[in-house]
Amino acid sequence: MTEWILGAFVTILGIIGLILAAGAYDTGMYTFGLALFAFGIWFDFWLIKKSFDAAEHAAALSQRSATSTSGPAASTGPLA
Repeated sequence: MTEWILGAFVTILGIIGLILAAGAYDTGMYTFGLALFAFGIWFDFWLIKKSFDAAEHAAALSQRSATSTSGPAASTGPLA
């Protein structure tokens, strides 16, 4: 839930950056506005990547724990 709030906040900052760049009279404010917008885009995509990486890691751990309990030591065959 924290990532959603942080992502929304950074998205708002990116939109503010675009508004700053659109209304800028000097190069410094224009550059800052575009940089703020670029940072917002980069940060939001990084949050998306982080979310997918966490889901992939959880799936790998789940699969590893499922295969370790159903290995040869857990089965009771005719030699047991």
